[in-house]
Amino acid sequence: MFKRKTNNGITLIALVITIIVLLILAGVAIATLTGDNGILTKAAQAKKDTEKASAKERIQIEVLASYNESGSLDLDVLKSNLEKNIPEATMEGDKFPITVTVDGQTFTVEANGNVEAAGSTESIEASDIATNPDIFKKVTEGKILNYGDTLKVTDAEGNQVDLDVEWKVFYAEGNDIYLIASDYVPVSKLASQKTSLGFTDNGNYNIYWSSSNDFKVTSIDTAIANRFMLNQEATFTKSNSNYKMTACLLDASKWETFRDTRWVDSNNVIGSPTLEMWIASWNKKYTTETNTADKLYCNKASSTGYYVGITNEPTSTSISSDIMSAKDGYQDELYYPHKEAYNDCYGYWLASPSASGVGYEMNVDYPGAVSYGYYYNFNLRSTTISPFKSWS
Repeated sequence: MFKRKTNNGITLIALVITIIVLLILAGVAIATLTGDNGILTKAAQAKKDTEKASAKERIQIEVLASYNESGSLDLDVLKSNLEKNIPEATMEGDKFPITVTVDGQTFTVEANGNVEAAGSTESIEASDIATNPDIFKKVTEGKILNYGDTLKVTDAEGNQVDLDVEWKVFYAEGNDIYLIASDYVPVSKLASQKTSLGFTDNGNYNIYWSSSNDFKVTSIDTAIANRFMLNQEATFTKSNSNYKMTACLLDASKWETFRDTRWVDSNNVIGSPTLEMWIASWNKKYTTETNTADKLYCNKASSTGYYVGITNEPTSTSISSDIMSAKDGYQDELYYPHKEAYNDCYGYWLASPSASGVGYEMNVDYPGAVSYGYYYNFNLRSTTISPFKSWS
């Protein structure tokens, strides 16, 4: 009688299936460990985040210990504390914001005490980067800029582009980024504007209008007014001299020489920021929902021009230098390029009429005041423009 032989081994097909299953499990395991979202990658990132947080905390401790009796952050005391308590730290900058590197982590410290990782900001919304990635990459080499950062411009080949005027990030809203000249602009760069706008110059930086007959522009384009936040334009008396002066500063067609199509796809350029945008930039940088002590207001205007103040619905025509110089932003060159007279230049115009009188235009002066000046009173208030542009 024959006994049938039983095969207790595995078949080739079962072996292949087993190997495939093992390979799949191995792949899943490897993917879990590695890759952008892998355990090892996340662990490495967590380590970096911890090191960065630790370095930031060390700097913040020294910042908290460096305020003077008036409540302002003292730069000299801060540097001394950093040198004493974090001897390995390196510092760059003679004025705020300064750059501090600790444990290989680099941060910027601003006059208001904010400590942020270099190259990061909450001031420019993520939507701006997403909407304009090519433009941002072109002008910032792919880096996000803080308010007040000077643009480092490169061409298509990555070479540094020398600009006739340096530009700083002044404000960001929606899909628009606004830039301001990093310093007062000398009269030598305003030859075409002098002819097309009718102003007179006196010295290296001084411009003014001699009489109301000199204004070459008498109306304001609504689209430009809206873009640059002259929101009260419709309420002003159009025949006033300060309205015509504002129109000159806001006439983008007269400021074409400050456009640069090499590095920006489209932009408008005007003579100076409006009062509303100057204040909007200040408030974005120096106030929060829980800290409104330094907030400024200009949300009230007469038919003559703007009121400005430190309370809602102001009725004053200026904010004194005593008040402004006590605020953190007074140390910021984004708003005050100089703290003393500079080549007989005492400040710069803001493209907004003042409620103080039919001939008075808003301006910012070096002692700190957000004030006003008469359009032809150049002896009292020598002033220049600070060209202002946007791109979207």
